[in-house]
Amino acid sequence: QALVAVPGVVMASVTLSTNVARIEYDESAECNPEILQEMVEDIGYDVSDVIVVPDRSDGEASSRNTQTFFETADDPDDRLRRILKQQEAQLRARRRDFLWCLLGTLPIVTITMVLPKALEADCNVMNFLKGSVLIFGHSFIRESLILWALATPVQFGCGYSLYKTSYYGISRGVYGMDVLVTLGMTASYLYAVIMTTWENEGYRFFETSVVLLCFVILGKWINAMAVCRTSDALTSLMKLQAKTALKVIPCEILTDKRRWDPLVDAYKEETVPIQQIQPGDVVKILKGASIPADGVLVHGEMCVDESMITGESIPVLKTLGSTVLGGTICTETGSQTGESL
Repeated sequence: QALVAVPGVVMASVTLSTNVARIEYDESAECNPEILQEMVEDIGYDVSDVIVVPDRSDGEASSRNTQTFFETADDPDDRLRRILKQQEAQLRARRRDFLWCLLGTLPIVTITMVLPKALEADCNVMNFLKGSVLIFGHSFIRESLILWALATPVQFGCGYSLYKTSYYGISRGVYGMDVLVTLGMTASYLYAVIMTTWENEGYRFFETSVVLLCFVILGKWINAMAVCRTSDALTSLMKLQAKTALKVIPCEILTDKRRWDPLVDAYKEETVPIQQIQPGDVVKILKGASIPADGVLVHGEMCVDESMITGESIPVLKTLGSTVLGGTICTETGSQTGESL
């Protein structure tokens, strides 16, 4: 929502499984990679890598820029490894935050919920907790001060990321789940602090805020584990995809209205990285080769093994106009040369 609100942004999509945002925009003084990165960081997220892909729709000069980008950009496999490494680091951070939060929550839960049930009301421990202490001329219940001291580092230490995200979200008008959770646990904490200043045995809610925070961080840890598993599955799937494609380039532009036919019209072939394949390009698929990208069959016939996508072990016949999926295997072709386009 924050990205789409930037003037000049045409489309923005975020893939949570890989933590990648894809943005299509018209570059101007108000919309450029620096401003978009600042927008993402302003709502509480970190940007680890920025890849700018020029548009090819502006003609020959734009095509030359795209070619230069793919020759100088880093390997997509390296970017994927960096994404996986980043997700693993985030998983470790979520696990660490949860363990620290659990370590701070257990004593509070023990004091407020376990000890009153496990011990007699007039035992030494309960008398100590219910006793009063004088600080700067004001009397406080000892239990309240202990709970306050235990809950504060958990509230603002382990919950720092929630407060950070909520602050940037509110400042940008983007209200997510973190804002709701932060409001709930802050209200509980402030009420408990106010009640601490009163010298009575009324119930306080320090454990409410820290337990809520503990469960939220646990949920974020579980979500990070699910994202890592999904990324591992996607990585295994992407390894089956071809790294290069056999691009077909017609040698001349047809002046009549007939359809281009590779059996009649001359063309040349060029092996290119699959990142250079754009909508409208024609690629040749050989028997036994992996299909480099999703597309439509424009010449010939083929049988395709789609078991990696659908689980069906029987090859599927593809005829003129059929849709083919990237990463699937061409097992048979209908031409004697063993090729399809």
